[in-house]
Amino acid sequence: MKTGRKIFTAVLSAACILSLVSCGQSTRQGVSENKSREEEQVEKEWTQRQEELLEEMGLSGDYDELTDTQKSAVTSADDMLAYLEEKYGKRFCYLSYAPSGTLDKEHLEAYPADGQPYDKVTVYRTYENGEYSYEDDYENILIRPRYEETVRDFAEEYFPAEGIKVYTDIKSIDGSVTEENILENVSAVTYVFTDDSVCSAEAYERFVDACGQWLKEHCQGVPAGIYLRMTQSEAWAKISEADYEDSIREDIFTAENDCSISGSGKVTIY
Repeated sequence: MKTGRKIFTAVLSAACILSLVSCGQSTRQGVSENKSREEEQVEKEWTQRQEELLEEMGLSGDYDELTDTQKSAVTSADDMLAYLEEKYGKRFCYLSYAPSGTLDKEHLEAYPADGQPYDKVTVYRTYENGEYSYEDDYENILIRPRYEETVRDFAEEYFPAEGIKVYTDIKSIDGSVTEENILENVSAVTYVFTDDSVCSAEAYERFVDACGQWLKEHCQGVPAGIYLRMTQSEAWAKISEADYEDSIREDIFTAENDCSISGSGKVTIY
């Protein structure tokens, strides 16, 4: 009987040990499972900016209601905004996002928070060899005021300052730009709107005649254009930097001339 009791006791002890080991394993698995769920929950929580992007994109804030494509759009836009802000040390506001497609690269459109929505910056992102690379055209916005000032100085030789509005669209930049070489290294189209109640028809004709020579002297090597529009006074007063491109298609001009120079130096006026 003593031998039987010893065997029973040994079996019971072994069972308890196995039970404790099993309980310990279950506890560790439970902790691991809980941790995984907690980590998953963290991944589903949006940052403040991502929440703002969701709203601006017109998407639901509920993670589970979004498709993988929508989730990717939010995180990609966030990454590209972060790239801009780190590079230039300022905050940028979202305008639009487009994934890569057959005809275009993945890109984001934004504008500096201290600027206006028409100060549009485009960021392109490509993926190669396991890394993302970025490029942007914010420099176009930075040099635009100086380019406009240069063309304005030329226009004011023919028109009173209070009768002209000058707006430039920078197309591309070739090399390093300084105040001295800005016209030689920057391809741009500039619209000069003149108020027909202040600017005379004679001054307009003289300016058109002078444009070709001015472009030939200052804009060699890059395509550039000065598009002159003599504008009805009431309509001229309403033109602004935010909407001048829309006004180009309106029937508000009493005279129109486009002066341009090609990269090879050919001047065209019509």
